[in-house]
Amino acid sequence: MSDNHNEIREVTMKNESSTRVTGRAAVGAPETNARPSGRVQPFRVGQATTAHLYAEASTASFWRGVADLSTLGFHATEADNTLAHLSDTYGDRVQEFRDQMSNYQMQLPALYHVLPLNDASRRQENLQEGVRVGKFIHEAGGGILNLAGGRLTPQGNTAEEFRVFAEAANELGKRLREDYGVRLSYHPEVGLIGQKRDELGRIMDSTAPEYFSLCPDTAHLFAAGGDLLEIFRTYRSRLIHVHFKDFDFNWHNDDVTKAGLKGGFVELGEGVVNLPALTDYLISTGYDGWVILELDPPRTTPLETARKQLRYAVEKLGLQIA
Repeated sequence: MSDNHNEIREVTMKNESSTRVTGRAAVGAPETNARPSGRVQPFRVGQATTAHLYAEASTASFWRGVADLSTLGFHATEADNTLAHLSDTYGDRVQEFRDQMSNYQMQLPALYHVLPLNDASRRQENLQEGVRVGKFIHEAGGGILNLAGGRLTPQGNTAEEFRVFAEAANELGKRLREDYGVRLSYHPEVGLIGQKRDELGRIMDSTAPEYFSLCPDTAHLFAAGGDLLEIFRTYRSRLIHVHFKDFDFNWHNDDVTKAGLKGGFVELGEGVVNLPALTDYLISTGYDGWVILELDPPRTTPLETARKQLRYAVEKLGLQIA
């Protein structure tokens, strides 16, 4: 997901309808959740509503996304809370949110939210906002606050910023875990603190594993030059959530360009990220969290984007959709 919320791409949204089917029936997936090698898939798979929210940043667009994903057989999603405004809209109407999600047989295992934890002047504001969002996640039936935030400065973030970030992250993670049973994961991405591998290492080394976990976004980390398998292996014990996204050096994405990098995000299978190897690694190590498929911004309609993602995940990765 991206922190660049003021440059949402306009995408023509078609009013497409289809018969409700499961992910398996939609694209001819195998009848079990076994990979071709015979290994069992221990994790569950969902699709984010990010493409819909880039088409229109609104709560209504989130629900259009949920409806579309439901027709494709997805039963779990994730949203950018900064674009969907779920915690603000339903903070005091959580049962209404749960009922509507239930109507689509959909769950929200995690919610992405941006907080500039490296800004010392916003420490209390960040903590209060994070706890408020975490409370909503808990009451909505989820378990993870997927955190991003803290601008990467042109000259690089200072040691003091990393210290402030770690202290705030540890405190927020502790409060969320103890008060609501919600876990805090970090979503490193281009343009934000932790973009580079050494910066991510500083963050992970200075935070408490019991309160601060990792959600690797495959495209963001790859775009910044990260060795994805190395990152997955190094922080395997702290992986609680994963975003599958592809990357193409020949495609253009504004967020990538503004971060001083080349390339852009594309549909699964259209880029150069070695998703089969990452899938095999997660299966072989018994990862049992969520893998959320994602693309932002969409290159076609949000529904067609989700359909392409689903087809690749099932036909090429051999995954069973939750």
